[in-house]
Amino acid sequence: MKSKTILIIITWFLFQKVAIAQDLIVLKSKDSLNCKILKENNEKYIEVAIIVNNNIEIGSINMTEIASIRKEYYVILNKPKIECFDSIFTNNGELIIGRIIEDKKDWYIIYELPNKSKNNIAYSSIKNVLKCNVISQKSIEKVLPIKILQTNNSESINTVFQNKKYRISLDGIVGMYSGFKNSNFILTPKNYESQLRPNMGFSTSIHRAINKRRNILLGVKFSSLYASANAQNAQIISPDSTPYYGELVTKLYLNSIGPNLLIKLGKGKSLHSYALQFGLSFSYYNEITSISNYNFELSGLAVSPSLHFLYDYKMSKNISLGCNLGYEGGTLSAVLVNDNGNQSLKRLGRTNPINIGRIGLSIGARYWF
Repeated sequence: MKSKTILIIITWFLFQKVAIAQDLIVLKSKDSLNCKILKENNEKYIEVAIIVNNNIEIGSINMTEIASIRKEYYVILNKPKIECFDSIFTNNGELIIGRIIEDKKDWYIIYELPNKSKNNIAYSSIKNVLKCNVISQKSIEKVLPIKILQTNNSESINTVFQNKKYRISLDGIVGMYSGFKNSNFILTPKNYESQLRPNMGFSTSIHRAINKRRNILLGVKFSSLYASANAQNAQIISPDSTPYYGELVTKLYLNSIGPNLLIKLGKGKSLHSYALQFGLSFSYYNEITSISNYNFELSGLAVSPSLHFLYDYKMSKNISLGCNLGYEGGTLSAVLVNDNGNQSLKRLGRTNPINIGRIGLSIGARYWF
């Protein structure tokens, strides 16, 4: 029988103690098939239970392939069956016979072939799936032959984990500045600057695949970070050596935007995926300090190279959750200083720059399409 006449095959319970009544189907190809008719659709197909390699399985036959049907055809029982396989028919007319390890309804199936190799397939590539149970009673001794197309895991099967073309990400960030020096300009209390090292914020990015495998994506990323410090009954010395007393408050903002390259590692045919991300951002640094009736502000632009390691866990065919660990560099060699309303450009040079380099960990969601 031609493989295209069978749409679904899987093991099915069909047991009696002495004999099993079966039907006989004669095909136009002159092949014949012992089976048990389960469901009839006179216009399109019939659904049958058959025996394949000592497995009792279910299949569908196109009505246009059938020459005649003879019902209540008997065969005898045989020895017990210890194990059986599940069967998956694809939209391409291929049959996969193996054991289903994980079945995510309407998303994907992970299966193991008889040779113990594992793979996965998207439900969008499957025509139907029927599962096997171990046969504990006697099977059937003889059936007329039925031809089944065996799969060799060809490229025509689209895996559910195939790389998508677009990626949108939204993450929450916690990080630590590797260096910070507002003491370049004003004298603050001891350990005050260490309060500004922890930072938090968010980032968002959008990427598009630029190669055939879709494992290299080019995109743009925006991030916004915030840090603050506070000291009660503090004293500072301004650049003109004037002392100020009161509650000292500093707020630090760092906004970055720029292109980056994302390279997915491995074949990507798993729930777990990994990637490297290389970026080059333009960062705007803004630090505002106030105490009593005195305000001091620094602002400047820097170029920030970055390197991140990404991990994603797929929750569905389009959504994954992930984390991102990496480092972003950058230094300010010149800043715009606003000293209580008096603005000036201060060049810091290479020996005393403001370091905005930071280590960060982000956790967030990705949408792939």
